[in-house]
Amino acid sequence: MDIEQTKKILSNLLAASAARQETQELSRITRCIDCDRKIPPELRQCNYQRCRRCSIRFEKQKLKKGNR
Repeated sequence: MDIEQTKKILSNLLAASAARQETQELSRITRCIDCDRKIPPELRQCNYQRCRRCSIRFEKQKLKKGNR
């Protein structure tokens, strides 16, 4: 194998690795069950089902129902 073939193979492997990593990142993103917004893993709340805004609204509703 010459240097050009090696470079081509390495660049293809690098591109495949980057594409695989990108699809793994996308699969980690979930959607909020209330508003269908995309939620990155580091921002999930309420047992990983709601975005921050919906989880705050959900907690307020729970407090109102508890005070009746």
